[in-house]
Amino acid sequence: LGSKSVPANHTGLIELKETSTKSVISSQYFLFHASGEPEYHDQKFSSPVSVLAGVKYTLTVEYFAPATIYRMGNGLAGTVAACKEMSIGFSFFKSDDSKNGSDVKNGQIPRIMFSC
Repeated sequence: LGSKSVPANHTGLIELKETSTKSVISSQYFLFHASGEPEYHDQKFSSPVSVLAGVKYTLTVEYFAPATIYRMGNGLAGTVAACKEMSIGFSFFKSDDSKNGSDVKNGQIPRIMFSC
């Protein structure tokens, strides 16, 4: 999501970790320009990341900027997506890695893109 009220450049780090071991599976630095209005800025890992059913993963976004970042509300604890005639379930939990008060309902990861 973009910066709140003012245009700004943002840099940061997105990481996917296996929750129980805290092992980093993939990480990617990013840079984008925000207009100051609520808007999506999709971030993708440079190469596909494989994940396994039944394993918990932690996805974190860290911004290296002093500007206030929009956060989304009304998050879901879970959802299901169709994928090649299968149903893929996603469950979301509060993470011990949160450093800014993000949780299941309020956070800076408004959507997750995946392929199957």
